[in-house]
Amino acid sequence: MDTTIEADAIGPALLQLVAKGDWEGIVTKMPEDLAGLVTEAERKSRAWPSAIKLRGRLRRLQSGLRTKGIVLDLNFRSTDAKRARLIVVHNVGHSAHAPPF
Repeated sequence: MDTTIEADAIGPALLQLVAKGDWEGIVTKMPEDLAGLVTEAERKSRAWPSAIKLRGRLRRLQSGLRTKGIVLDLNFRSTDAKRARLIVVHNVGHSAHAPPF
């Protein structure tokens, strides 16, 4: 495992999340989905990011994740009227198709 990913509290949990398939959602949903993959102690530690800091943490992990075949799009917009900013995590290693962005 890349040391950048391993050193970050959300790195291993993010790898587990995308092992199941691609993920898409708003920034406040991702910590909830990742929280189910870690212990309560990890989730309550100071190293666990709040939703506000999550996008920056993902940006720092982006290059390490790319080497593992995981592509992040942190500026994707929903197609509905709200045009919400979404995070899209695409696991290229588990898909026969190219990333949608």
